[in-house]
Amino acid sequence: MATNLFQYVPRKNHRISVADKGGKIVIQDVDEYREKMFAIFSCENTYKVKRTNPLGYMQNSFNKGLSQISLKYPMFSSFIDSFKCKLPSLPYGYGLVKVHKNNAPLRPIISSRNSPSYFLAKRLASMLSPLLGKFSGCHLRHNLDLITKIKNISPGNSKFISFDAESLFTNVPIAPTLDFIRRELPKLNDTNFPVSPECIADLIELCTKNSFFQFEGKFYEQIFGMAMGSPLSPILANFFLEHIEKDLLPNFGGIKPSFWYRYVDDVLALVPDNFALDPFLNFLNSLYPTLKFTYEWENERKIPFLDVLIHNMGDGLKFDVYRKPTSSDSYLHFYSFHSISIKIGLAQGLFLRALRVCDPSFLELEIRKIRTILTKLGYPSHILDRALSMAKGSFFRPKEKKEPDKINKLIVPYLPFLEKQKFAFKKQFGIDIVFNYNSSIGSSLSCNGPKVDIGVYKIPCGSCEKVYIGETGRDLTLRVKEHIKAVKDGNDYSAIFNHFKETGHKIKYADAEIIYNCNNIIKRHLVESAIISNNLSRCMNLNKGFLGINKFLAELVEDSCFKKSPLLIRSL
Repeated sequence: MATNLFQYVPRKNHRISVADKGGKIVIQDVDEYREKMFAIFSCENTYKVKRTNPLGYMQNSFNKGLSQISLKYPMFSSFIDSFKCKLPSLPYGYGLVKVHKNNAPLRPIISSRNSPSYFLAKRLASMLSPLLGKFSGCHLRHNLDLITKIKNISPGNSKFISFDAESLFTNVPIAPTLDFIRRELPKLNDTNFPVSPECIADLIELCTKNSFFQFEGKFYEQIFGMAMGSPLSPILANFFLEHIEKDLLPNFGGIKPSFWYRYVDDVLALVPDNFALDPFLNFLNSLYPTLKFTYEWENERKIPFLDVLIHNMGDGLKFDVYRKPTSSDSYLHFYSFHSISIKIGLAQGLFLRALRVCDPSFLELEIRKIRTILTKLGYPSHILDRALSMAKGSFFRPKEKKEPDKINKLIVPYLPFLEKQKFAFKKQFGIDIVFNYNSSIGSSLSCNGPKVDIGVYKIPCGSCEKVYIGETGRDLTLRVKEHIKAVKDGNDYSAIFNHFKETGHKIKYADAEIIYNCNNIIKRHLVESAIISNNLSRCMNLNKGFLGINKFLAELVEDSCFKKSPLLIRSL
């Protein structure tokens, strides 16, 4: 259900999220959402229910696997060992509503951020992504890549058809994908990997193991396919389809498409008039039991693909920008609290896309559409004129890409007066001011992850005014249990144990609480250090925190983080 948020009255049994596609805000009944998600996770061929929290096992298994690979490849041990995980988080599942489909089904996402294998998977993904298309040549990088490859085609009586691999990520078999990688990766000579191809294959295999996650307090393991949400999943899904295109597709004995270009799970093909669809589709769907393709013919000599509407003119092709029926045209509002350069850049990007994609016969209409959309969002005409002029300059007078200058960057929250100082800072100090925007409507309205207490916390003593200040990226209850264990074990590195040993005071673990909610580890370290520095006589900590900042910076941080309730810290 999509609605005007300004007319919406929040209810406890409603869940607010962003749609799977189109950028629309979706308001959904919580019970309906849970029912659909539990139905997805009840598929026994893909998921398996676990009785206990598997995070500890997951961490130990991953670190043990890394150690074994490190022993196998001792020459790469420093690289491999750098990914051993400490204090990981358990992945969690959530669903995005497919508003463009009947009955609004959900797309399951497994957020793996800070999971044991997350940082290794992210590193491997960055190493392997340049290799996409090296094996089959069918991979498309973006819509301009598509236009470049097909713009000179004269279809004649041939027709366009698109294929879509249903639920690709969860239906990709891991074993043949890994076999393909082990076989093909060593054949490439133009790679610059920090480890050998054989080692990379072993690391990929390790990342695909132990795919545990949680949803609504229940624990699951994904036993088949790959989770959408892992950095590696798109790469492996592409490699799996390249395996099909290179090794299996040539085996089809009938009439084949004139060309076959693919972007992840979407395929565009051109087929002759005498093309027999059913035998070809049956062949595709027989390659692997879990792989199923659907198709869509061109309609009225037009077919959409990668946000491009392709017009089949017979003697050639024309292109236009395609907007899905579910598109909300929800771009950044002009009066939002963002730098003017971002707003101009947004308009410039839309105009530049029109110039790059549109045939001259469609260009003026697309430019008028962009102007209409952005005018409704408050953009003045002179800003749109400037953005269009800049877009034309980039299109007609493209500059050669140069290596970016090495310059120090200062990342700060956006403040309008600092925007005017950017040029002076860069010229006088060699510092480029970069703004970040931590707050967004989406993050304020919806929360897909499980509710956990993370941030900077305090644990008070029950017999005196002393408190312990710490930070945690996991749920506070887990961290408190670790403090209790440290005291029981007599750990001399524990500040709480040292206070207990010196005074005999009872620690009030039950009164532990988060005093600054934050999921950013750098901010947590900064705030933790500031609180300790400003309250040294009150804290039982053995040091001044992770950063040990000076008094001036500590007061600045405290005032910045707690300006709405400054007494929160001083009344520890």
